[in-house]
Amino acid sequence: MGIPEFGTEVLARTQPNLIDLVIALVAGAISSYAKIRPEIGDALPGTAIAVALMPPLCVVGLTLSQGQWVYSGGALLLYMTNLLGISLACTIVYVVAGYTRSDNQFSRTLSWGVSAALMLLLLIPLGLSSTQLVRKSRLDYSMRSILNNSALLARRDVELLETHIIWQASEIELMVQATEPITSREVDIVEKAVATELGRPFRVFFNVVQTTKVGS
Repeated sequence: MGIPEFGTEVLARTQPNLIDLVIALVAGAISSYAKIRPEIGDALPGTAIAVALMPPLCVVGLTLSQGQWVYSGGALLLYMTNLLGISLACTIVYVVAGYTRSDNQFSRTLSWGVSAALMLLLLIPLGLSSTQLVRKSRLDYSMRSILNNSALLARRDVELLETHIIWQASEIELMVQATEPITSREVDIVEKAVATELGRPFRVFFNVVQTTKVGS
């Protein structure tokens, strides 16, 4: 369709984490419970599965069409997480509800072992993604605290827009909005505050988007 960039609904489905796995398990459990209770309509499990499986697949197609392979991989990982989580949760609920016996063919199938093995494999990328999300959230919070409490924001014209950290190089890049340029002395103040807050030294770089306040 020629859309130059994706919105938040698309991007939100390209970085799955352990929270998404928990949601998939809960959705699968609710859906399977609804199927074994006749008084509950089919709309609930159908909706739960549709909202879990269709959006990630749509994002895979959208991102592939733009050559965004990393985004496509993330969306596919979310789809597999939801698919396996729902399947495993459904299996557990059906077993607990007594729909299977130890001597039938279902209990002898490899579905339990395969599902468990695939879930363990998924825990690796999902765990890494969750760790990065937590570290990023803590860093954003720390940087906003530092900027709000340092001499840099005594000017009241600096707004933090985005934080990017390179752990291997011990560098932090801050995208900020300000009406006046930021000096090297102010950057030095922030670097010292970062070293104190994070417990290790980092080189801090500011990408400043200068703004102008215009009135009538």
